[in-house]
Amino acid sequence: MLELPAQLPPAEAILNPKLAPADSPYRGVAGVGVAYILAVTLARDLGQLRGLTAPLLELFALGTIADMAPLVGVNRRWLKRGLRLLPQSRLPGVQALMRVANLPQRDDIGFRLGPRINAVGRIAEPQMAIELLATDDHQVAWQRAQQCEQANQRRRALCTEIERAAITGIERAAIDWARERVLVLVQPEWHPGVIGIVASRLVERYGVPVFLGTYADADRQQVRGSARGIPEFHVFQALQACQELLDTYGSYQAAGGFALPSANLDAFWQRLRAFAHRCLSPEQLQPLVRIDGRAQLHQLGPAFYRQLEALQPWGTGNAEPVFWTPRVRVLEQRIVGGEHLKLALAQSGDDASEAMAAIAWRWREYFPLPSPIDVACKLRQSDWDGNLKLELVGARPPSADPDGTG
Repeated sequence: MLELPAQLPPAEAILNPKLAPADSPYRGVAGVGVAYILAVTLARDLGQLRGLTAPLLELFALGTIADMAPLVGVNRRWLKRGLRLLPQSRLPGVQALMRVANLPQRDDIGFRLGPRINAVGRIAEPQMAIELLATDDHQVAWQRAQQCEQANQRRRALCTEIERAAITGIERAAIDWARERVLVLVQPEWHPGVIGIVASRLVERYGVPVFLGTYADADRQQVRGSARGIPEFHVFQALQACQELLDTYGSYQAAGGFALPSANLDAFWQRLRAFAHRCLSPEQLQPLVRIDGRAQLHQLGPAFYRQLEALQPWGTGNAEPVFWTPRVRVLEQRIVGGEHLKLALAQSGDDASEAMAAIAWRWREYFPLPSPIDVACKLRQSDWDGNLKLELVGARPPSADPDGTG
């Protein structure tokens, strides 16, 4: 849910969970949660709830994941129930989407389906996703599922293309993003439906707030954009500080969307730059990976993985833990899928036969990695063979001191 405006509109009723007390378990529900509560309540009062609870919970789970709602309060409780139902879903649209995407039937399958449904709203016709989830016709479901998968593939390609173009533009223009304390980039050919995803990737890369935009009309008179922030930068407050320059905006702390006349673009950038200088210090402007604990590779085994699984589902408000492992030897590494690295890792003293597999998404530009290195990683289980592997989310030269603080 977006942040509430300072003045609420006149209405007989406003259904917004952010009006609930701060400690309410309902405060974090997304729009799909409001719809779920309303539907269940009405069906129960009308005596027609039988047979509706399971499919409604499945739709709640998909919507909560797709909207990246905080996984706390009732969101967490209902999502866990919905995720358990999805692998055996009786909804034709969910069944078709699982088959088209060739996804294994696991309890976390909702996190694989959510982005595919989101992709339709980003770059295609949202009605397609509505028909997918609402239809009882298996043929229609199959057709819509194929369209959703095609949209997801196109979304991935667009994200890669725009990310590369943005990085190239930043480097060629020698933008001093650390001095500016905010990145503002606008290009006419960028697709408005995916620039928010790219903005998130640039935040991870540069460690500064990012505002990306594209032109909404052929005459380049209007700009539409998406923003992503860092923890110390409140995107909603930043857009509020620019509100007289904007036509529309909607946001919460970490992300937002906006539209403005092209004539206001320079003033918008200057206003964001001034806001960033007020709330950010140079020390806060660096790509950081937040670590939850130190772990040796031999500790990241099946027993530990089962303990982690008990804390699922991961998401906003319940982030997946990231572990720091020092002085890892890179035994093997190669590029896969054109832009990812597949590796075999071990620590000093480990037998090479006990090497652990690892994947590093979109790390091609860092190939080959030096050895040894300190790595930040998440523990993953392979969809296909069930073996454990690491997903690398950060790396650095080995630290000089054993605690890793140097």
